[in-house]
Amino acid sequence: TQLDARRTFLLTYLADTARPQPRDHLAELLWPELPNGRARSNLRTLLTRLRPLLADYLQVTAEWVALQPLSLIQLAAHVFATQLALARQASPTVARQAFATAMHYYRGDFLATYAGVWNAEMESWLTARRLALHGQAVQSLRQLLTAADDLDPTAATSYARQLRELEPLDEAACRQLRSLLAQQGQRDEALWHYQRYQHAL
Repeated sequence: TQLDARRTFLLTYLADTARPQPRDHLAELLWPELPNGRARSNLRTLLTRLRPLLADYLQVTAEWVALQPLSLIQLAAHVFATQLALARQASPTVARQAFATAMHYYRGDFLATYAGVWNAEMESWLTARRLALHGQAVQSLRQLLTAADDLDPTAATSYARQLRELEPLDEAACRQLRSLLAQQGQRDEALWHYQRYQHAL
């Protein structure tokens, strides 16, 4: 239902932005077609329904709404970002593990199953988050695959498949995946990926 979609978006938005959000802003974001008074009333109803479920985390005042304590509320996207930050500062071995952990938490497009975009601002925010996370995932996989010889062949092939899915027109990624597959005797799949790449051009 639209109420469920708005609830999902509200909680994700609060957790992802990680700061208190003005009630007027949330009301306009969730009900852009309504006058401010009615939108705020709908928001108040939604928050009333959420409070029993999130009493320890949801903070509501007359002016803003937030999720607290933020340290206990972790989106996969947050864990992903934390591991990337660790990888950038770590030794090569630790960095490789951090990149691998980050990719474990990359679940594809941010809010991929969410179809309740109601206005341009919401769509802009979602698009920006999706593009940023996609780009970070691509860079993580490329970092992992620069040391493919040090990886278990199965893990390296898995990362190469992920990169191939994220960047279907990346010739180098396709070539590396085919090479890894051929090394493991999976020549039919290697040929299939080559034909798929050629077809996509």
